[in-house]
Amino acid sequence: MTAILTNDAPCKSIRISSTFAPSHMNGCTEAETLAELCTLAAYHPSGFTHTKEMQAVCKVIADRHSPAARRACLARADERERAFIRR
Repeated sequence: MTAILTNDAPCKSIRISSTFAPSHMNGCTEAETLAELCTLAAYHPSGFTHTKEMQAVCKVIADRHSPAARRACLARADERERAFIRR
């Protein structure tokens, strides 16, 4: 997976290479949606609502992994959450 960041025009400021995005993703729109999701996750102080577009982009990326890898990821996240709650 490769994400390429550039300093071009606004719509082209984030490009997703073909190794990252399946052919049915049309580049700029999905790249902007993913950038918005990442920005909100990193900087929004109190959480935010995921749009359908954000969920779709995340699903495309997540589905590139095997079901076993997704289960392992979910198990790690669950353990981190439980450890955080126990503090």
